[in-house]
Amino acid sequence: MATIAAILNVNMAAMTAILNVNMAAMSDILNVNMATMADILNVNMATMADILNVNMATMAPMLNVNIATMAAILNVNMATMADIVNVNMAAMTAILNVNMAAMADILNVNLATMAVILNVNMATKATILNVNMATMAAILNVNMTTMTAILNVNMATMAAILNVNMTTMAAILNVIWLPWQLY
Repeated sequence: MATIAAILNVNMAAMTAILNVNMAAMSDILNVNMATMADILNVNMATMADILNVNMATMAPMLNVNIATMAAILNVNMATMADIVNVNMAAMTAILNVNMAAMADILNVNLATMAVILNVNMATKATILNVNMATMAAILNVNMTTMTAILNVNMATMAAILNVNMTTMAAILNVIWLPWQLY
Protein backbone atom coordinates (compact mmCIF):
# COMPACT_ATOMS: atom_id res chain seq x y z
CA MET A 1 0.00 0.00 0.00
CA ALA A 2 2.90 2.40 0.75
CA THR A 3 4.27 1.85 -2.79
CA ILE A 4 0.80 2.41 -4.33
CA ALA A 5 0.36 5.59 -2.24
CA ALA A 6 3.80 6.85 -3.38
CA ILE A 7 2.97 6.17 -7.07
CA LEU A 8 -0.44 7.84 -6.65
CA ASN A 9 1.19 10.91 -5.03
CA VAL A 10 3.69 11.21 -7.89
CA ASN A 11 0.89 10.89 -10.48
CA MET A 12 -1.25 13.48 -8.65
CA ALA A 13 1.73 15.86 -8.40
CA ALA A 14 2.39 15.43 -12.15
CA MET A 15 -1.28 16.05 -12.98
CA THR A 16 -1.34 19.15 -10.71
CA ALA A 17 1.80 20.49 -12.42
CA ILE A 18 0.27 19.95 -15.90
CA LEU A 19 -2.98 21.63 -14.78
CA ASN A 20 -1.06 24.60 -13.32
CA VAL A 21 0.93 25.06 -16.55
CA ASN A 22 -2.28 24.88 -18.64
CA MET A 23 -4.04 27.38 -16.36
CA ALA A 24 -1.03 29.74 -16.54
CA ALA A 25 -0.96 29.44 -20.36
CA MET A 26 -4.70 30.17 -20.56
CA SER A 27 -4.25 33.22 -18.29
CA ASP A 28 -1.38 34.50 -20.47
CA ILE A 29 -3.45 34.06 -23.68
CA LEU A 30 -6.43 35.85 -22.10
CA ASN A 31 -4.23 38.72 -20.85
CA VAL A 32 -2.58 39.17 -24.27
CA ASN A 33 -5.99 39.14 -26.02
CA MET A 34 -7.40 41.69 -23.53
CA ALA A 35 -4.33 43.92 -23.95
CA THR A 36 -4.58 43.69 -27.76
CA MET A 37 -8.31 44.55 -27.64
CA ALA A 38 -7.59 47.53 -25.34
CA ASP A 39 -4.86 48.80 -27.74
CA ILE A 40 -7.16 48.49 -30.79
CA LEU A 41 -10.00 50.27 -28.94
CA ASN A 42 -7.67 53.09 -27.81
CA VAL A 43 -6.32 53.62 -31.35
CA ASN A 44 -9.86 53.68 -32.81
CA MET A 45 -11.05 56.16 -30.15
CA ALA A 46 -7.99 58.40 -30.76
CA THR A 47 -8.55 58.29 -34.54
CA MET A 48 -12.25 59.13 -34.12
CA ALA A 49 -11.35 62.03 -31.79
CA ASP A 50 -8.84 63.40 -34.35
CA ILE A 51 -11.36 63.16 -37.23
CA LEU A 52 -14.06 64.83 -35.12
CA ASN A 53 -11.72 67.66 -34.05
CA VAL A 54 -10.65 68.40 -37.66
CA ASN A 55 -14.26 68.40 -38.90
CA MET A 56 -15.42 70.66 -36.04
CA ALA A 57 -12.56 73.13 -36.66
CA THR A 58 -13.40 73.33 -40.40
CA MET A 59 -17.13 73.72 -39.78
CA ALA A 60 -16.75 76.18 -36.87
CA PRO A 61 -16.70 79.44 -38.94
CA MET A 62 -20.09 78.72 -40.52
CA LEU A 63 -21.76 76.26 -38.14
CA ASN A 64 -25.49 76.95 -37.51
CA VAL A 65 -26.55 73.43 -36.50
CA ASN A 66 -27.27 72.16 -32.99
CA ILE A 67 -23.94 70.80 -31.61
CA ALA A 68 -25.84 69.45 -28.59
CA THR A 69 -27.70 67.01 -30.88
CA MET A 70 -24.42 65.70 -32.29
CA ALA A 71 -22.91 65.38 -28.80
CA ALA A 72 -26.00 63.45 -27.64
CA ILE A 73 -25.72 61.01 -30.60
CA LEU A 74 -22.01 60.51 -29.87
CA ASN A 75 -22.70 59.92 -26.15
CA VAL A 76 -25.43 57.34 -26.92
CA ASN A 77 -23.09 55.45 -29.27
CA MET A 78 -20.24 55.45 -26.73
CA ALA A 79 -22.59 54.32 -23.91
CA THR A 80 -23.98 51.50 -26.10
CA MET A 81 -20.45 50.33 -26.93
CA ALA A 82 -19.44 50.40 -23.24
CA ASP A 83 -22.52 48.29 -22.33
CA ILE A 84 -21.77 45.73 -25.08
CA VAL A 85 -18.10 45.45 -23.96
CA ASN A 86 -19.20 44.99 -20.32
CA VAL A 87 -21.75 42.29 -21.22
CA ASN A 88 -19.16 40.41 -23.33
CA MET A 89 -16.57 40.55 -20.53
CA ALA A 90 -19.15 39.32 -17.98
CA ALA A 91 -20.20 36.46 -20.29
CA MET A 92 -16.58 35.39 -20.82
CA THR A 93 -15.91 35.48 -17.06
CA ALA A 94 -19.00 33.33 -16.42
CA ILE A 95 -17.94 30.79 -19.09
CA LEU A 96 -14.42 30.63 -17.65
CA ASN A 97 -15.79 30.10 -14.11
CA VAL A 98 -18.13 27.30 -15.28
CA ASN A 99 -15.29 25.56 -17.15
CA MET A 100 -12.98 25.75 -14.12
CA ALA A 101 -15.74 24.39 -11.82
CA ALA A 102 -16.48 21.55 -14.27
CA MET A 103 -12.79 20.60 -14.41
CA ALA A 104 -12.56 20.61 -10.59
CA ASP A 105 -15.62 18.31 -10.41
CA ILE A 106 -14.15 15.92 -13.02
CA LEU A 107 -10.84 15.82 -11.12
CA ASN A 108 -12.63 15.06 -7.83
CA VAL A 109 -14.71 12.27 -9.40
CA ASN A 110 -11.60 10.72 -10.99
CA LEU A 111 -9.72 10.78 -7.67
CA ALA A 112 -12.66 9.22 -5.80
CA THR A 113 -12.96 6.50 -8.46
CA MET A 114 -9.23 5.77 -8.25
CA ALA A 115 -9.41 5.47 -4.45
CA VAL A 116 -12.18 2.84 -4.77
CA ILE A 117 -10.15 0.91 -7.39
CA LEU A 118 -6.97 0.86 -5.27
CA ASN A 119 -7.13 -2.95 -4.85
CA VAL A 120 -6.87 -3.73 -8.60
CA ASN A 121 -3.53 -4.41 -10.35
CA MET A 122 -1.12 -1.55 -11.15
CA ALA A 123 -1.37 -1.99 -14.93
CA THR A 124 -5.12 -1.30 -14.84
CA LYS A 125 -4.56 1.75 -12.60
CA ALA A 126 -1.90 3.11 -14.97
CA THR A 127 -4.35 2.79 -17.88
CA ILE A 128 -7.10 4.61 -15.95
CA LEU A 129 -4.68 7.43 -15.02
CA ASN A 130 -3.57 7.82 -18.67
CA VAL A 131 -7.18 8.00 -19.86
CA ASN A 132 -8.02 10.61 -17.21
CA MET A 133 -5.02 12.75 -18.15
CA ALA A 134 -5.90 12.50 -21.87
CA THR A 135 -9.53 13.45 -21.08
CA MET A 136 -8.38 16.47 -19.05
CA ALA A 137 -6.04 17.57 -21.86
CA ALA A 138 -8.90 17.28 -24.38
CA ILE A 139 -11.26 19.31 -22.13
CA LEU A 140 -8.58 22.01 -21.68
CA ASN A 141 -8.04 22.23 -25.46
CA VAL A 142 -11.79 22.56 -26.12
CA ASN A 143 -12.09 25.28 -23.47
CA MET A 144 -9.16 27.25 -24.90
CA THR A 145 -10.57 26.91 -28.46
CA THR A 146 -14.01 28.09 -27.25
CA MET A 147 -12.46 31.07 -25.46
CA THR A 148 -10.44 32.02 -28.56
CA ALA A 149 -13.59 31.81 -30.73
CA ILE A 150 -15.58 33.97 -28.25
CA LEU A 151 -12.73 36.54 -28.15
CA ASN A 152 -12.62 36.65 -31.95
CA VAL A 153 -16.41 37.16 -32.18
CA ASN A 154 -16.28 39.89 -29.51
CA MET A 155 -13.44 41.70 -31.31
CA ALA A 156 -15.27 41.41 -34.65
CA THR A 157 -18.50 42.72 -33.05
CA MET A 158 -16.65 45.67 -31.51
CA ALA A 159 -14.94 46.45 -34.83
CA ALA A 160 -18.31 46.33 -36.63
CA ILE A 161 -19.94 48.64 -34.03
CA LEU A 162 -16.99 51.07 -34.31
CA ASN A 163 -17.32 51.08 -38.12
CA VAL A 164 -21.11 51.72 -37.91
CA ASN A 165 -20.55 54.54 -35.39
CA MET A 166 -17.85 56.15 -37.57
CA THR A 167 -20.08 55.76 -40.69
CA THR A 168 -23.03 57.33 -38.82
CA MET A 169 -20.85 60.25 -37.68
CA ALA A 170 -19.49 60.74 -41.21
CA ALA A 171 -23.06 60.75 -42.59
CA ILE A 172 -24.17 63.32 -39.96
CA LEU A 173 -21.14 65.51 -40.72
CA ASN A 174 -21.84 65.26 -44.49
CA VAL A 175 -25.48 66.31 -43.98
CA ILE A 176 -24.33 69.34 -41.98
CA TRP A 177 -21.58 70.26 -44.46
CA LEU A 178 -23.52 69.69 -47.75
CA PRO A 179 -25.82 72.79 -47.51
CA TRP A 180 -22.76 75.02 -47.13
CA GLN A 181 -21.12 73.42 -50.18
CA LEU A 182 -24.30 74.05 -52.25
CA TYR A 183 -24.58 77.59 -50.88
